[in-house]
Amino acid sequence: SDGAGATPDAAPEPIVPDTRTYNLVLAALSRTRQLEQIEATLGEMGVGQAPLPDVVSYTTAMSAAFSAGEYAAGMRYYAQMKDAGISPSHITYQVLLTSFLARGQMLAAERVLAEYVRTEVAPKAERMAALDAVAGDHDAEASAASRSAAARRAHELAASRANKFATFVVSAYASSRGNDSLTVNEISRFLDRLVDDMGLVPDVKLYTTLVSSYAKAGKIEAAEATFKVVRDD
Repeated sequence: SDGAGATPDAAPEPIVPDTRTYNLVLAALSRTRQLEQIEATLGEMGVGQAPLPDVVSYTTAMSAAFSAGEYAAGMRYYAQMKDAGISPSHITYQVLLTSFLARGQMLAAERVLAEYVRTEVAPKAERMAALDAVAGDHDAEASAASRSAAARRAHELAASRANKFATFVVSAYASSRGNDSLTVNEISRFLDRLVDDMGLVPDVKLYTTLVSSYAKAGKIEAAEATFKVVRDD
């Protein structure tokens, strides 16, 4: 009190960093690959008033660990994220897939692609089909058509990302073999798995990557056949 009966000012509330603040710190530490500091920062999150890590937090830590060659640490962060009930983002899947490709683990990368298609592309396709059916019913509410269009855009975006991941796999298959030993059958088997097992329809970018890979390998007939598929589709 100042002696005149005034009440002293209350102490200011402490400032608690939010999730975005922590993620910015993690991003800065990731750029310089300070893995111990990343581990410590993640450990602070969720303690006391600090926010819990989110998908960006874990994905940033994963990327830093993989870039530093600490693959076990990167996979541990991925496991922690899944254990926390956090769904991976498309960036998480890209970080995971490219880390497997960098190590030549082609089938592991394909499994990541298959998981992305199963968890992101397929549900959006089902929702799109369901809303399309409602939108075709003239007695249904008018907003069904707009919701159907939004679902179609979401599906197209997810499918485009899946095709992008597939181009990474195709390019890795091509570069992991010498041009003389690259076989059409190897790429063809991957495409069969892509379409038949994963249910993904290749887009023009993926086909272009195929044409380029075949041409570099001297497989001109395969390149021409692939081009014909794209042209006639």
